[in-house]
Formats: sequence, structure tokens, C-alpha cells
Amino acid sequence: MLQGLLTVLAAIIASVTALYVAKRVYPEQKRIDHANDMLKEKREAYRKFLGGMNAVFTAIVQTDFEKAKLNTHELHALGSDFLCFASPEVAASARHYLDCMQDYRQKRFKKVNGSLVSWKDEGVQQAKKATERARANTISAIRSDLLGFENSGNDQAVSAFFPNSYEGDIK
Repeated sequence: MLQGLLTVLAAIIASVTALYVAKRVYPEQKRIDHANDMLKEKREAYRKFLGGMNAVFTAIVQTDFEKAKLNTHELHALGSDFLCFASPEVAASARHYLDCMQDYRQKRFKKVNGSLVSWKDEGVQQAKKATERARANTISAIRSDLLGFENSGNDQAVSAFFPNSYEGDIK
């Protein structure tokens, strides 16, 4: 009789524990999993967008007008995913990067007397430098958004990869 009572008591405790897990722990774990999935999608959108921006920048540096044009179209296609996840700070920084890159593209592909302006032209070099700074700022803003630290505008990890990007006034 006592053994039967202990068995029933153990079954009740197991049932109550399972019910507690189902009501309290499972929804919390589901919320955590959803947040992790969103963070993963955000990282992927950021990664693809930066890859697209770098492809456009590289095509401009290489003076490949057709590739720059194609990569710009591909970048705009990636922009919708990017904007779904970007924080306001990241979106503003990316907008500035796009504006600088557009200015650089126009100056780099400008023709005078039927020939492209030299890559050594002061206006081309200034536009390139502004684009490099804007790229570094955008990467720094993305890192701040993903990793949760304050964006100082002088991210040492970014400046290690882009050493000339933080000379002088950034904004």
C-alpha cells in the first residue's frame, strides 16, 4: 500500500514538473530561439549588404563601369533585407556610405575629352578617401549593433583592417 502511494506521488511530481516546464520554460526557450534566429538573419543581411557594397567599390577602383553598374543593381536587391534588420544608426551610416560611393563612382567614371579622368585626380582621390571612411564607419556601426558596444567612430578592429580610414574628421 505504501509503495503504491509512493508510486502515485512520484507520478504526480513528474506530471507537475512536466506541466511547469511546458508552461514556463518552453515559451521562454522558444522566445530565446526566436531572438537568436533574428540575430542570425540580421548578421546574414549585414554580411551580404557589405559584400555587395565592397563589390561595387572594387569595380569602381578597377575602373570596370559595367561591373560597377551590375553590382550596384545587385546591391539594391540586397538593400531590402538589410533595411528590415538595420538599426537607425546602421541605416544612416550605410546611406552615407552609398552617397559617398555614388560620388566616387561619378568622379571615377567622368570623361573629359573622351577619356576617363585619371585615378590620381584630386577630386577622385578625395571621393575615394571619403568612401573608405564611410565604409569603415558603416562596418563599425554594424559591429556596434551586432556586438552591443558603443560605436566610438574609431573602432580599432576596423581601423586595423582599413588603416587609413580614420585620418582626420570622419563625418
